[in-house]
Amino acid sequence: MAGQTTYSFMDVIATFVHPVAGTFTMNGNQGMGRFVVTNTTERTQISVSADGAPMVSAILASNGAVAIEAQQTSSLHKFLLAWSNILYTGQKLGDVSNWANASVEIRSVLDGSVHILRGVAPSKQPDKTYETIGQNVTWNLLAADVQNF
Repeated sequence: MAGQTTYSFMDVIATFVHPVAGTFTMNGNQGMGRFVVTNTTERTQISVSADGAPMVSAILASNGAVAIEAQQTSSLHKFLLAWSNILYTGQKLGDVSNWANASVEIRSVLDGSVHILRGVAPSKQPDKTYETIGQNVTWNLLAADVQNF
């Protein structure tokens, strides 16, 4: 008989840190929907010449993204909105020195997995739906470096 495993989103803890906006710790009880971490760099590229000889290139980059889904009325959404507005205001004033200074760490207590994203910046502010029932919003954040332990 195979061993039983258990998963609980309540055991996933994430911390968002930015030098100007501050720190926000999030987990499954704060209007969270989910995190989706994406690695966007293809670490291997293979080129084939006219005679069919392959050339393999190993790419060292580790950039990626994280999609953070939260309820539209959550404190997390309000924090991320304030953070992005700080960045956009600085950009309008010609100061992008804090643009990609955020980091996100996502840790699963049960299985011990960790994702650390550095150089985090917003792709854009999320789309928001206004309707009878409250919805989730998805923040798509780009990261210069994604590490998975």
